[in-house]
Amino acid sequence: GFNEHKIFVLPHSVDERFRPLKLEKDYDVVFVGRLAKVKHVDTIIRATALIQKIIPSIHVAIVGDGEERRMLEELAHSLGLDNYIEFIGYQPNTWDWYNRGKISVLASEREGFPYTVIESLKCGVPVVVSNCGDVNDIVKDSFNGRIISDYGDHEEYAKVIVELLTHPDLVKEYSDNCLITLDSHSSNSVESVWGEIIERALKN
Repeated sequence: GFNEHKIFVLPHSVDERFRPLKLEKDYDVVFVGRLAKVKHVDTIIRATALIQKIIPSIHVAIVGDGEERRMLEELAHSLGLDNYIEFIGYQPNTWDWYNRGKISVLASEREGFPYTVIESLKCGVPVVVSNCGDVNDIVKDSFNGRIISDYGDHEEYAKVIVELLTHPDLVKEYSDNCLITLDSHSSNSVESVWGEIIERALKN
């Protein structure tokens, strides 16, 4: 029974520094986020071990820090990936790191609103993500990225990542689509909603 004209949907906005930059794509895969158990970065590491057998030059950046870092570094070392995975640690300028990757990856068990996905798409970087949280509202499978049904399925992650990295034309297509996906998440969109709220309040 609430007046629907008093209900407004305020979209999330992303810092305008997240945009395509002319940086060298010196990483094939980039993960940006907290190194916590719920993020299942181990899935990405195990997938990299499979990818390396097909793409010997695979180069992965893990950007972020957290309580799982030591365990993840040990896992990468045990799989012989010291020369293929770099643990970058916390970085304030994550927009640069997205832009240095061809694709970004998320293997979270659960998320609310996956901001890292939006940040990546805003940079024009396609995503390979687990089916968690509201990701389906943002990522359109085989349009601006790929959605993996099981966050722990490192074999499926490896398969999809190999497919993308061996088809640069497909990555380019997804990248172009990224930039037309998030118009509603710009700061201008948020400002326009607030403008409407204020305008109606003044009228009343």
